[in-house]
Amino acid sequence: MTSMTIANQDEAEAIADQLQGRIEVMEDDGLEDSPDCEDSRSVLELVNAVERFPATVDLSHAEGVQAAIALENLADDPDTKALAEAVAARSDLPGLTPPSALP
Repeated sequence: MTSMTIANQDEAEAIADQLQGRIEVMEDDGLEDSPDCEDSRSVLELVNAVERFPATVDLSHAEGVQAAIALENLADDPDTKALAEAVAARSDLPGLTPPSALP
């Protein structure tokens, strides 16, 4: 098990938007039944289900990988880099580059 801690609605919305975008790309590429797409959908459902903040979302290892990819994609955008780094610093996700190591 891994976890992702989301401090507020803005973080939840940014993560959900990133996951939705990844899901749409996978579906457009014919990968709607792939494990990655299914795990991304699962993380999206869990993030969207959060009603009170801060919230810690418990994830399977595979879901954690998809959450980490979403955070790394958010970190690539100057507008959401700080948000992604803050979530990453509070989370325990597999393969996630520690914020201190990000350029």
